[in-house]
Amino acid sequence: MACLSFSISLVTVLMAVLLSGRIVEGREGFACVDGKTKKLPFCKVSLRIEERVRDLIGRLTLQEKVSLLVDNAAAVPRLGMKGYEWWSEALHGVSNVGPATKFAGPFPAATSFPQVITTAASFNASLWEAIGRFKLPKLFALAFVHPSPYINSIGFSSLAFPLKPSVVLIGPCLLSKLQMMSASDNLRSLRVVSDEARAMYNGGTAGLTYWSPNVNIFRDPRWGRGQETPGEDPVLAGTYAASYVRGLQGTDANRLKVAACCKHFTAYDLDKWNGVDRFHFNALVSKQDKEDTFDVPFRMCVKEGKVASVMCSYNQVNGVPTCADPNLLKKTVRAQWRLDGYIVSDCDSVGVFYTSQHYAKSPEEAVADAIKAG
Repeated sequence: MACLSFSISLVTVLMAVLLSGRIVEGREGFACVDGKTKKLPFCKVSLRIEERVRDLIGRLTLQEKVSLLVDNAAAVPRLGMKGYEWWSEALHGVSNVGPATKFAGPFPAATSFPQVITTAASFNASLWEAIGRFKLPKLFALAFVHPSPYINSIGFSSLAFPLKPSVVLIGPCLLSKLQMMSASDNLRSLRVVSDEARAMYNGGTAGLTYWSPNVNIFRDPRWGRGQETPGEDPVLAGTYAASYVRGLQGTDANRLKVAACCKHFTAYDLDKWNGVDRFHFNALVSKQDKEDTFDVPFRMCVKEGKVASVMCSYNQVNGVPTCADPNLLKKTVRAQWRLDGYIVSDCDSVGVFYTSQHYAKSPEEAVADAIKAG
């Protein structure tokens, strides 16, 4: 079970996804276009978002609130709210790993950039942000922010780019020498990953909440997921995190283009090795190593990138599951770093408190530990 902390910020994201907007091809209607609900205060765009959120929360029953605390959030039919799947991935392009994203119809694939470990090796922060907010010459770029039959007719995915010396197309994949593009190229911003995410959402094949980027410290090359990360340097990983998040989420202080998530907090770099797996792993971390190494990418992601979400990991740190540790989540991520968003657990990591780590005495206690932790 993926357990979300219930907060104003979480409901703000949920409102943006479920309550407002217009009907487009492939996407069911939103709550606030329904005749039964559109006159309710939470649908009134003239009100401040905080007022709308409070009104919505006040209308939810306890059972309905609980049903919204998992990745496959239930519908609330009486308020016109559709169900929503929170899990989408975009480590280096929109992926169909998460159940919210499906490549089908006008979206058979999406632009795939090189693995993160490769782009991070460029030491080019503007490149990392550009992957989420990619720039191409104005006259040579085609962006489809709504489903279009023309996409399939040219044989590419949800975005098609021209062939030129600095851009190479191989099937649906885009490999780009972004460093060669100068400021004098009369560029306009094309937000590749987030544009494609929005287009797929409009077409009913993806969500708007992406559990990316992965900014764990990659110290040991035997870790099988190391290629997802920027590497072993904390400052490099943090700079990558903040840059990529800005590219995904956009720079509008009042509206997110999509919601990014920095994962997996913290000291998580083992899946299965020497008889130990990620569900049983207890990372023994000194205070200095925690603050100087493992915290750095996440702190920069929250404070500089203004990320919408942080994901806690499966493992324990010094005997306490990360998703049940108020010192990590409530005290550090929320109080010290001032996360203006929600915290999500890794898949089934709350259940792991009870089933694998025996930290909680019951499933109910595990859920309570996670919620109270932040």
